[in-house]
Amino acid sequence: MLHNVDSDTFSASLVEGLKKNLSGAQFTGFKAQIDALNANFKAAGEAKKGDVIHLEFGPMPAHA
Repeated sequence: MLHNVDSDTFSASLVEGLKKNLSGAQFTGFKAQIDALNANFKAAGEAKKGDVIHLEFGPMPAHA
């Protein structure tokens, strides 16, 4: 990170970027995953200057 950022700001920025790069249907389709990711951001709290955040995206398991 280049500067400190709280989880709400980080989460809002991610959602804004996803909305700009996904269709409405795609965004809706990822809603559960986005909510889970945002919950992890909130649990982590603030990212501080110098922190590294590594996000890894892979296929979701099939629903039974």
